[in-house]
Amino acid sequence: MPATPMPEISENQKPTLKALLRMREGEIYLLGLACVLVMLGWFMALSRTDLGKAGTILAVVTTHLTGGRALGISTALSGGFERWEAILLGALIEGAVVCLFFPTFCLSLRRLIKVPFLTDAFANIHRSAQNQRGRMLKWGIPGLILFVWFPFFMTGPVVGSVIGFLLGMRPWVVTGVVLCGTTLAIVSWTFIIDQVVDWSQRIGEFIPWMLVCIVLILVVSFRISRYREAQQRAQAARLNGAGNGELDAEKEK
Repeated sequence: MPATPMPEISENQKPTLKALLRMREGEIYLLGLACVLVMLGWFMALSRTDLGKAGTILAVVTTHLTGGRALGISTALSGGFERWEAILLGALIEGAVVCLFFPTFCLSLRRLIKVPFLTDAFANIHRSAQNQRGRMLKWGIPGLILFVWFPFFMTGPVVGSVIGFLLGMRPWVVTGVVLCGTTLAIVSWTFIIDQVVDWSQRIGEFIPWMLVCIVLILVVSFRISRYREAQQRAQAARLNGAGNGELDAEKEK
Protein backbone atom coordinates (compact mmCIF):
# COMPACT_ATOMS: atom_id res chain seq x y z
CA MET A 1 0.00 0.00 0.00
CA PRO A 2 1.39 3.44 -0.82
CA ALA A 3 2.25 5.83 1.97
CA THR A 4 -0.12 8.68 2.70
CA PRO A 5 1.01 11.88 0.97
CA MET A 6 2.06 14.75 3.21
CA PRO A 7 1.41 18.00 1.41
CA GLU A 8 3.25 21.18 2.26
CA ILE A 9 0.88 23.86 3.57
CA SER A 10 1.81 27.48 4.05
CA GLU A 11 0.96 29.52 7.12
CA ASN A 12 -2.08 31.22 5.56
CA GLN A 13 -3.51 27.82 4.59
CA LYS A 14 -3.51 26.41 8.13
CA PRO A 15 -7.09 25.60 9.21
CA THR A 16 -8.75 26.96 12.31
CA LEU A 17 -9.42 24.83 15.41
CA LYS A 18 -13.03 24.38 14.32
CA ALA A 19 -11.91 23.15 10.92
CA LEU A 20 -9.37 20.80 12.49
CA LEU A 21 -12.03 19.22 14.70
CA ARG A 22 -14.17 18.56 11.62
CA MET A 23 -11.37 16.56 10.00
CA ARG A 24 -11.00 12.82 10.56
CA GLU A 25 -8.03 13.46 12.81
CA GLY A 26 -10.12 15.91 14.80
CA GLU A 27 -12.85 13.31 15.28
CA ILE A 28 -10.28 10.85 16.59
CA TYR A 29 -8.95 13.53 18.92
CA LEU A 30 -12.46 14.07 20.30
CA LEU A 31 -12.70 10.33 20.97
CA GLY A 32 -9.50 10.58 23.02
CA LEU A 33 -10.96 13.48 25.00
CA ALA A 34 -14.09 11.38 25.58
CA CYS A 35 -11.93 8.60 27.08
CA VAL A 36 -10.30 11.12 29.41
CA LEU A 37 -13.69 12.50 30.47
CA VAL A 38 -15.04 9.00 31.17
CA MET A 39 -12.05 8.26 33.42
CA LEU A 40 -12.45 11.61 35.15
CA GLY A 41 -16.16 10.97 35.72
CA TRP A 42 -15.39 7.49 37.05
CA PHE A 43 -12.84 8.96 39.44
CA MET A 44 -15.24 11.68 40.64
CA ALA A 45 -17.99 9.12 41.25
CA LEU A 46 -15.70 6.83 43.24
CA SER A 47 -14.30 9.74 45.24
CA ARG A 48 -17.78 10.09 46.78
CA THR A 49 -18.39 6.40 47.43
CA ASP A 50 -15.02 4.63 47.68
CA LEU A 51 -11.91 6.73 48.23
CA GLY A 52 -9.68 3.66 48.12
CA LYS A 53 -10.74 2.69 44.60
CA ALA A 54 -10.61 6.34 43.53
CA GLY A 55 -6.97 6.42 44.60
CA THR A 56 -6.41 3.16 42.76
CA ILE A 57 -7.55 4.80 39.52
CA LEU A 58 -4.83 7.42 39.90
CA ALA A 59 -2.27 4.72 40.70
CA VAL A 60 -3.35 2.63 37.70
CA VAL A 61 -3.12 5.59 35.32
CA THR A 62 0.35 6.44 36.63
CA THR A 63 1.73 2.90 36.53
CA HIS A 64 0.12 2.15 33.17
CA LEU A 65 1.68 5.19 31.53
CA THR A 66 5.10 4.79 33.14
CA GLY A 67 5.49 1.03 33.52
CA GLY A 68 3.26 -0.42 30.81
CA ARG A 69 -0.08 -2.19 30.63
CA ALA A 70 0.99 -5.25 32.64
CA LEU A 71 2.00 -3.14 35.64
CA GLY A 72 -1.15 -1.02 35.34
CA ILE A 73 -3.42 -4.07 35.23
CA SER A 74 -1.59 -5.63 38.18
CA THR A 75 -2.13 -2.42 40.15
CA ALA A 76 -5.84 -2.42 39.29
CA LEU A 77 -6.39 -6.05 40.33
CA SER A 78 -4.41 -5.70 43.54
CA GLY A 79 -6.33 -2.51 44.32
CA GLY A 80 -9.69 -4.27 44.44
CA PHE A 81 -10.88 -3.81 40.86
CA GLU A 82 -12.78 -6.61 39.15
CA ARG A 83 -11.39 -8.02 35.94
CA TRP A 84 -13.90 -6.16 33.76
CA GLU A 85 -13.06 -2.92 35.58
CA ALA A 86 -9.33 -3.46 35.01
CA ILE A 87 -9.97 -4.18 31.32
CA LEU A 88 -12.22 -1.12 30.94
CA LEU A 89 -9.78 1.19 32.70
CA GLY A 90 -6.81 -0.10 30.70
CA ALA A 91 -8.74 0.30 27.44
CA LEU A 92 -9.70 3.86 28.37
CA ILE A 93 -6.10 4.77 29.21
CA GLU A 94 -4.62 3.38 26.00
CA GLY A 95 -7.57 4.66 23.98
CA ALA A 96 -6.89 8.15 25.30
CA VAL A 97 -3.17 7.86 24.56
CA VAL A 98 -3.70 6.62 20.99
CA CYS A 99 -6.55 8.98 20.12
CA LEU A 100 -4.72 12.02 21.48
CA PHE A 101 -1.29 11.15 20.12
CA PHE A 102 -2.12 9.78 16.66
CA PRO A 103 -4.06 12.76 15.23
CA THR A 104 -1.56 15.16 16.77
CA PHE A 105 1.28 13.28 15.09
CA CYS A 106 -0.52 13.17 11.72
CA LEU A 107 -1.41 16.86 11.73
CA SER A 108 2.09 17.78 12.88
CA LEU A 109 3.70 15.67 10.15
CA ARG A 110 1.47 17.31 7.56
CA ARG A 111 2.43 20.70 9.05
CA LEU A 112 -1.14 21.65 9.85
CA ILE A 113 -0.16 22.18 13.48
CA LYS A 114 3.11 22.57 15.32
CA VAL A 115 3.90 21.13 18.77
CA PRO A 116 7.44 22.30 19.63
CA PHE A 117 7.86 20.38 22.91
CA LEU A 118 6.89 17.08 21.22
CA THR A 119 9.12 17.46 18.16
CA ASP A 120 11.88 15.17 19.45
CA ALA A 121 9.40 12.56 20.66
CA PHE A 122 7.61 12.56 17.29
CA ALA A 123 10.93 12.20 15.48
CA ASN A 124 12.01 9.21 17.60
CA ILE A 125 8.66 7.44 17.19
CA HIS A 126 8.69 8.17 13.46
CA ARG A 127 12.15 6.60 13.09
CA SER A 128 11.11 3.54 15.07
CA ALA A 129 7.98 3.13 12.95
CA GLN A 130 9.99 3.51 9.75
CA ASN A 131 12.29 0.69 10.88
CA GLN A 132 9.31 -1.59 11.52
CA ARG A 133 7.33 -0.59 8.41
CA GLY A 134 9.03 -3.06 6.09
CA ARG A 135 8.00 -6.01 8.26
CA MET A 136 4.38 -4.92 8.26
CA LEU A 137 4.01 -4.36 4.50
CA LYS A 138 3.22 -7.98 3.67
CA TRP A 139 1.00 -8.55 6.71
CA GLY A 140 -1.23 -5.47 6.63
CA ILE A 141 -3.99 -5.19 9.22
CA PRO A 142 -3.47 -8.65 10.85
CA GLY A 143 0.24 -7.89 11.25
CA LEU A 144 -0.52 -4.51 12.81
CA ILE A 145 -2.93 -6.12 15.31
CA LEU A 146 -0.27 -8.65 16.33
CA PHE A 147 2.35 -5.89 16.49
CA VAL A 148 0.21 -3.98 19.00
CA TRP A 149 -0.95 -7.11 20.84
CA PHE A 150 2.34 -8.79 21.72
CA PRO A 151 4.71 -6.98 24.13
CA PHE A 152 7.95 -7.08 22.16
CA PHE A 153 10.59 -4.37 22.15
CA MET A 154 9.45 -1.12 20.52
CA THR A 155 5.93 -2.41 19.90
CA GLY A 156 2.68 -1.03 21.18
CA PRO A 157 -0.24 1.20 20.21
CA VAL A 158 1.69 4.44 19.75
CA VAL A 159 4.32 3.06 17.37
CA GLY A 160 1.66 0.83 15.80
CA SER A 161 -0.53 3.80 14.94
CA VAL A 162 2.39 5.53 13.22
CA ILE A 163 3.17 2.35 11.26
CA GLY A 164 -0.46 2.22 10.12
CA PHE A 165 -0.15 5.81 8.93
CA LEU A 166 3.06 5.01 7.04
CA LEU A 167 1.35 2.01 5.42
CA GLY A 168 -1.22 4.35 3.94
CA MET A 169 -4.19 3.24 6.05
CA ARG A 170 -6.99 5.74 6.62
CA PRO A 171 -6.97 7.41 10.08
CA TRP A 172 -10.10 5.68 11.37
CA VAL A 173 -8.87 2.30 10.10
CA VAL A 174 -5.58 2.81 11.91
CA THR A 175 -7.38 3.83 15.09
CA GLY A 176 -9.77 0.89 14.98
CA VAL A 177 -7.03 -1.66 14.28
CA VAL A 178 -4.73 -0.30 16.97
CA LEU A 179 -7.49 -0.13 19.59
CA CYS A 180 -8.53 -3.67 18.69
CA GLY A 181 -4.99 -4.95 19.16
CA THR A 182 -4.41 -3.09 22.40
CA THR A 183 -7.77 -4.23 23.84
CA LEU A 184 -6.88 -7.85 23.06
CA ALA A 185 -3.56 -7.32 24.81
CA ILE A 186 -5.26 -5.81 27.86
CA VAL A 187 -7.75 -8.69 28.08
CA SER A 188 -4.93 -11.24 27.78
CA TRP A 189 -2.81 -9.57 30.44
CA THR A 190 -5.79 -9.23 32.78
CA PHE A 191 -6.60 -12.94 32.73
CA ILE A 192 -2.94 -13.96 32.98
CA ILE A 193 -2.21 -11.68 35.93
CA ASP A 194 -5.46 -12.62 37.65
CA GLN A 195 -4.55 -16.32 37.40
CA VAL A 196 -1.05 -15.65 38.72
CA VAL A 197 -2.42 -13.66 41.69
CA ASP A 198 -4.99 -16.38 42.44
CA TRP A 199 -2.34 -19.09 42.24
CA SER A 200 0.06 -17.20 44.52
CA GLN A 201 -2.70 -16.67 47.09
CA ARG A 202 -3.61 -20.36 47.10
CA ILE A 203 -0.04 -21.54 47.63
CA GLY A 204 0.88 -18.68 49.97
CA GLU A 205 0.63 -20.77 53.14
CA PHE A 206 2.86 -23.47 51.67
CA ILE A 207 5.67 -21.12 50.62
CA PRO A 208 7.65 -21.47 53.94
CA TRP A 209 7.46 -25.26 53.70
CA MET A 210 8.49 -25.11 50.05
CA LEU A 211 11.52 -23.02 50.97
CA VAL A 212 12.47 -25.48 53.74
CA CYS A 213 12.15 -28.41 51.34
CA ILE A 214 14.26 -26.61 48.72
CA VAL A 215 16.98 -25.92 51.29
CA LEU A 216 16.91 -29.54 52.53
CA ILE A 217 17.14 -30.85 48.97
CA LEU A 218 20.11 -28.58 48.27
CA VAL A 219 21.86 -29.62 51.48
CA VAL A 220 21.27 -33.33 50.91
CA SER A 221 22.37 -33.04 47.29
CA PHE A 222 25.54 -31.26 48.40
CA ARG A 223 26.23 -33.93 51.03
CA ILE A 224 25.71 -36.77 48.55
CA SER A 225 27.94 -35.07 46.02
CA ARG A 226 30.72 -34.60 48.58
CA TYR A 227 30.34 -38.22 49.75
CA ARG A 228 30.64 -39.51 46.18
CA GLU A 229 33.71 -37.36 45.61
CA ALA A 230 35.28 -38.73 48.81
CA GLN A 231 34.49 -42.30 47.76
CA GLN A 232 36.03 -41.73 44.34
CA ARG A 233 39.18 -40.26 45.88
CA ALA A 234 39.45 -43.16 48.30
CA GLN A 235 38.99 -45.70 45.51
CA ALA A 236 41.58 -43.92 43.41
CA ALA A 237 43.98 -43.95 46.36
CA ARG A 238 43.44 -47.70 46.89
CA LEU A 239 44.08 -48.37 43.22
CA ASN A 240 47.23 -46.26 43.31
CA GLY A 241 48.33 -48.05 46.45
CA ALA A 242 47.70 -51.45 44.92
CA GLY A 243 49.60 -50.45 41.81
CA ASN A 244 52.57 -49.21 43.83
CA GLY A 245 52.60 -52.45 45.84
CA GLU A 246 52.76 -54.57 42.73
CA LEU A 247 55.62 -52.45 41.40
CA ASP A 248 57.54 -52.87 44.67
CA ALA A 249 56.98 -56.65 44.56
CA GLU A 250 58.31 -56.85 41.02
CA LYS A 251 61.38 -54.81 41.99
CA GLU A 252 62.10 -57.13 44.90
CA LYS A 253 61.96 -60.10 42.57
